[in-house]
Amino acid sequence: MRTTTVLGAIALSTVLAIAGAAPAEPEPFRYVRDATGTEHALRLAISEARARGAESALIVFDAATFAPPPGRNEFRQEHDFSDEFERWLPAVVKVAERFDMPLRVASTDGGESWPASELGAAQVKFRLATSTWWDQDVEPATKWMRRLVPDLPSGPRALVLVTGDVLPEAWADGEEPWRRRLLPVGDYWKEEAVSSVLRAANARLVVIAPEARFGDFLPVQDLPDVPWASRPQAPSMAVPSAFDRGDPGVPDLGGREELERQFREQGMSEERIAEIVDALEARVGEVAGAGNASPLRFHAATPTWFRGIGNARLVNTHCPSAYGHWPFARVAAATGGCYVFYPFPAGRWLDNCPRDPSLVDALAPEFGTRASAVASSRRDPTVRALVRAMDLVIEKTPWSDDSNGFSQGGAESWFGFAGPGARIAKRWAARRKPVDRIADGGGVAEFERLGRNLFRVLPRYDDAAALLARAERDLADDPRASRRGRANLRLARFWFELSAFHLHALAIFCTETERFRPDDTDPADVHVTYVTAIRMSDCLDSYDGLTIGPEDEERFGRARDPRGIGPRLPSFLRRPKGAQDNLLTIPFGFPQYRARRNVERVLANVDPRLRPRANRMIAAARDVMRHEARSAWGWVTYYSEANTFVWMPLPPGDAIQRRQGDDPLPPPPTPGGSSPGGPPTK
Repeated sequence: MRTTTVLGAIALSTVLAIAGAAPAEPEPFRYVRDATGTEHALRLAISEARARGAESALIVFDAATFAPPPGRNEFRQEHDFSDEFERWLPAVVKVAERFDMPLRVASTDGGESWPASELGAAQVKFRLATSTWWDQDVEPATKWMRRLVPDLPSGPRALVLVTGDVLPEAWADGEEPWRRRLLPVGDYWKEEAVSSVLRAANARLVVIAPEARFGDFLPVQDLPDVPWASRPQAPSMAVPSAFDRGDPGVPDLGGREELERQFREQGMSEERIAEIVDALEARVGEVAGAGNASPLRFHAATPTWFRGIGNARLVNTHCPSAYGHWPFARVAAATGGCYVFYPFPAGRWLDNCPRDPSLVDALAPEFGTRASAVASSRRDPTVRALVRAMDLVIEKTPWSDDSNGFSQGGAESWFGFAGPGARIAKRWAARRKPVDRIADGGGVAEFERLGRNLFRVLPRYDDAAALLARAERDLADDPRASRRGRANLRLARFWFELSAFHLHALAIFCTETERFRPDDTDPADVHVTYVTAIRMSDCLDSYDGLTIGPEDEERFGRARDPRGIGPRLPSFLRRPKGAQDNLLTIPFGFPQYRARRNVERVLANVDPRLRPRANRMIAAARDVMRHEARSAWGWVTYYSEANTFVWMPLPPGDAIQRRQGDDPLPPPPTPGGSSPGGPPTK
């Protein structure tokens, strides 16, 4: 069994202070990262429980996870766990046969448990299949723990909780009556109360739960969620997103002969035509017919492109963090347990997130109390520097914490801290992500006013980036600055530079709309959308060391349609009017897709006014990669993209719907990673 220790051994004195009586040499808290399926995950969990002294174990399935409320909601948004509950039932039976110790099974909404057998598994299946927990007032987790854990024999015990990371709390607004029965955020799983109940029962928590996404692994976020920065996003399995987020439906490619004809009109060689059409046909077949078996790579998007629930954006990246959901990890650490990463269904991620274990340990969250974690952040001078940088721009930046993008809802900060003393920010809430706000639909005059305002905010972003660069230098050897805090300074500087690039590009669009307007569109009704101009992976050292030379630059040069003909071409081969990218048409599965290119070639079509910003942005990204490449700080940088803006000739309703990411597409895939939507962290 391979496991990874995240914090090393928890000091014995700390365990004694938190948990009362403890073993002489307690097993250290750890993340178990290598579960390959449901049975394997349960075997690892029970093995860990035994290694930590447990003589019996209760396996509990979370009702909110495996029996979510009906309809589209936050419990199903990123992954529908209820679809795979059948995979867990035979695993329970097989694990019970393997281990010579009392094992019982239950669900969180039940009042009793059963022996871990075929009959017991069937009882839990029936319980969850008929559960309507959302039609009853939700009770705190301590209540069902007090009912169920005593079913085990007296002596050292383990609670093995199989769960997602969306608890039955009021994460989002909505009109559904059941939402009124949810507990306030934080009230279902109060870490210290849960720890006390389990310690009193002599039980360790071994949790099987998803790996947290980056930006969602702390009790209070210590890094600003800068809204105009893009972050890695898992592609939807819907066919249109294989080409472009703006496609209104599956493109009518017109067949192979039609594609070949259009490419010949552009003067392409027969060899190149065959290569592109073969790759295109293969890609369409993969996405349309292979489901989670299709090869996947990250896109990147700003928060407005992630789906909202009610008035909240709960997710703004699918990049994994290498850490677990903090409330679960805190209780597991305090009770002598561990955290097993949930084994999502197998799939084919072509992008990877290589991990340096010592670096990941150095950047890890602390597992003291929530109050001690907040106090530690407030003492860290890097947090105060981040607050000062944010304060320079937040009032003049177009942003929202409302899912629909039309109001700020009263939030004063982009993360958990605000003000000169880095106090807890007013109205800050976990998973209430700030969103980039952009005008969509309107007259030229309205856009010109927006553009002029954006030009005025750009110097503030320059000042914020300079402030963070100074803080990074000044605090490099300051013992008060945490290792994670210094990483946050570098990543935040990249995000501020990336945001400035986006806002500058949008300002140019807004003040020069005619330059971007396609033929046959109403000049009085402007619609704008984002298009990728720069993939950061093109500009940074690749994880596998590959580079693109002149021959490959020529071989994969992008096919263009400068006259506007060929409307049946797939959108990734069309060039919108005013687009500024020089992306290569490297097929998805080719290793060179993430190879480093010459930056001058990458920026060849970028507006000269944006190139200085692009170079500063790339320099900031390289600074992150020099220090944190093999951690989530590096992954979220490497797989990001910089956008420019073009006129989108779609009806207003469709344009707004697609811009906000709320179109009725399925949730992102979870192909074999340990976090919903992301690849494994190896």
